[in-house]
Amino acid sequence: MKRFTTLAEGKPFEFFTICTEEILVYPCDEMGEPQRREALVITPFLVQFVKERISAARHMEVGASRGKPPIGSLGAHLKEQGVSPRNLDYLCAILVEQGFCTFAKGGKGVRLFLK
Repeated sequence: MKRFTTLAEGKPFEFFTICTEEILVYPCDEMGEPQRREALVITPFLVQFVKERISAARHMEVGASRGKPPIGSLGAHLKEQGVSPRNLDYLCAILVEQGFCTFAKGGKGVRLFLK
C-alpha cells in the first residue's frame, strides 16, 4: 500500500493497484489517520479518460469541486460523464507521482501540465 497526499489540500490517502488496471483508494479519516472502512475505486476508464484530456490540452485545471467545477476543467468533463470529480483528488496525485504530469497550485486551484 502506498501513501500519498492530495495536491490541493495535502490530505493523506493510501492506495494500491489491482491487476495493473483498477486503483483502490483509502482516504484517511478526519484526523489524517489511515482507515479501511471506506474505499473508492478508480476505474481504467477514468484513468484513460483523464490522461487523454490532459494529453489533448497539454495543461488543464483539475476542478475537483463536487458542486460546480470550473467550466473546461477535468472535474467539469467528469461530471458530463456522470463521474464524481472527487476521484480527481486522488487520481491526479497518483499521475503526478507516476511522472505522467506535473502540477502547480494557484490559490485553492491546481493545474496539471503534461510532461
